[in-house]
Amino acid sequence: MEFKEFEVEVVDEKQMDEGFVLKLKETPFYPDGKGGQLGDRGTIGNARVLKVIEENGETLHLVDKSVGTGKHIAKIDTARRKDIAQQHTGQHILSAAFVGTSNIPTVGFHMGEEYSTIDLDVPVLTDEALRATLELANEIVRSCIDVEILEVKPEELDHYHLRKSVDEKILESTKSIRLIKIGDFDVSACGGFHVENTGMVGTISVIKTEKIKKTQTRVYFLAGKRTERHLQKLNDIVGKLTTSLTCSIDELTSRAETLLEELKTARSLTKKLSEKLAQKIAVSEEFEKVDNIAFVFWQEEPEVAAFLPKYLKNYFLVSKTEDGFMLASDTLNCSKIVEMLKSAGAVRGGGAGQRRGQIVSDLPPEKFIELVKKVIKDESTTT
Repeated sequence: MEFKEFEVEVVDEKQMDEGFVLKLKETPFYPDGKGGQLGDRGTIGNARVLKVIEENGETLHLVDKSVGTGKHIAKIDTARRKDIAQQHTGQHILSAAFVGTSNIPTVGFHMGEEYSTIDLDVPVLTDEALRATLELANEIVRSCIDVEILEVKPEELDHYHLRKSVDEKILESTKSIRLIKIGDFDVSACGGFHVENTGMVGTISVIKTEKIKKTQTRVYFLAGKRTERHLQKLNDIVGKLTTSLTCSIDELTSRAETLLEELKTARSLTKKLSEKLAQKIAVSEEFEKVDNIAFVFWQEEPEVAAFLPKYLKNYFLVSKTEDGFMLASDTLNCSKIVEMLKSAGAVRGGGAGQRRGQIVSDLPPEKFIELVKKVIKDESTTT
């Protein structure tokens, strides 16, 4: 990892549940969430910086151990800063490209550790609009345009064609505005990290889109090293799938569709056979009687258990599930049974209605069955 060193002075330290909060006389660390981007990470003394918080005009540093007040060496993760700069400049380019190709403005931005998102003011984003935007965005990246950082007075903003206007309250409370200018392509007010040249962004890719708030679309994107890592992950997955399915990449989609159709058919057949087996079991088998009620315990195929209540009469069914048991009855009140089992310490979670219940329990089946039978015998829960 690459680090940049600073000498800092810790003027206050407080212990919290998550670690220790440090206040520095002056901080080189960028706060989390400011301008929609990620914050810095690194170390202060021998403590690892977990989060940087801006609160009531102060910057606070959450670290994993005490360092004490006084002067310390702080190290900032510059590789992380480079990644943040790639994502942030990538966002400016992508948002400007959406305006340039489709006149779609960005109304929200969030940078995450794995991917970033922009929210577009459009209810439906067409494939054509997305393709055109990505083509333009990556052309701007390949053009290696200088990214300038300008400090201008509020009254000078009219000289620049801003993609998004600056809030009047901000203009009234500051003497200068920081602009990020990407040649003649985009100018936006921003206080975050950015690369020096669009070529340093690498490649911009969109991994997913989804509709939000009825009138907006969220776009998930990657830039730089994140795109490289994502492509490598996709290559690994595709390689394993083509090997497992003995097909080429071009055949992968049709092969998957065929398998899904076969799986759908198999599930339908399994459902029919499970119901027939449940019907046969309900009719042909003699079950143990507990207070004149047929007590049925099933720990085989769960598909069969789902159909048994349809064909049983005057019964209480217990079937084994992955983390506990399923209850069903046409005679006993399952919710009362569950409450009694909870009182006996046999249930860790779950719930029940009058006819069915799903509970979580660590008890082995034989002990659970013994306890259920005792509850049925000891208490009258007949509806």
